[in-house]
Amino acid sequence: MLIAGCASASLAVPNIYLTTLLYQNVTLVQDPSQLNPNLSETFAKLVNGTSLEVRTGYFGICTRVHTGDIWVCNKNAAGLARQFTASQDPLNLIWTSAKFKDGIVFSGLIIAAIILAPITLFFLLTFPRWHEEIDEAGSERDVKLFPSRAVLRTALATSTLAMLLMFVSILWQHTASVASTTTAQAMAYGSVKGKVGTTAMALGWAGLALLVIVVIGLALYIWAIKTLDEFLVNRD
Repeated sequence: MLIAGCASASLAVPNIYLTTLLYQNVTLVQDPSQLNPNLSETFAKLVNGTSLEVRTGYFGICTRVHTGDIWVCNKNAAGLARQFTASQDPLNLIWTSAKFKDGIVFSGLIIAAIILAPITLFFLLTFPRWHEEIDEAGSERDVKLFPSRAVLRTALATSTLAMLLMFVSILWQHTASVASTTTAQAMAYGSVKGKVGTTAMALGWAGLALLVIVVIGLALYIWAIKTLDEFLVNRD
C-alpha cells in the first residue's frame, strides 16, 4: 500500500502520500530578516481564493480543488496539469510536486526490501513441523526437529538485508519529505502549506519494526540452538 499511494484515485489510495502541498490565505507579518518584504504580499495576492491541494506518492500525484472533491490522480504531471487552469495553480504546485517525485523520491530500496521479505518468509515455511513418533516404550510423542543451519543463516541474511534497505529507505523518505515541505512553505512565504503523510510514514516505520522483530527472533533462534549444542557436547 505504501508504494501504491497516489497511483490512482480509487479507495483510500490518495490518503497514502509522502507530502501534500496546498494553498492557504495568510495574514502578512513583516519580518526584519526579509530584505524585500513586498514578495510576501505578491505571493499572497497570487493565491488569494485558491484552494488547490496536491499530494505526492512514489509513483503518482493526486490533486483536488476543494476539500471533499473527488481526487484526480495521474502518474504523469503534464497530463494532470492539463486538467486545471493557471488560476487554480498559480504557483505551479503540480510541477513542484513532480520535481520532488522525480528528483528526490527513490523507490528502489523499498522495492528490494519488499522482495526480500517474502523470500525470508519462504525459508521460514521450510522449518520442520511437529510430528508424532513412537519412542522405545511404544508411546507416541510429539517431536519437532531443528531447521537446517544453512536455512537459518540464509533467512537471517535475507531478513537483515531487507531490514537495512527498509531503514535507509524510510529514513530517507521521512527526512526528504520534511525538508521538501518546509522549503516549499518558506519559498512561498507562507502562502503554501506543506504536510508530511502520516499514514505513509506510519506504514513505513511499522514495516521496519516487523523486520527488526524477525531479525531478532532468528538471531535468538540460532543462538539458542548453538547454546543447546554446546551444552549437549559438554555433558557428554
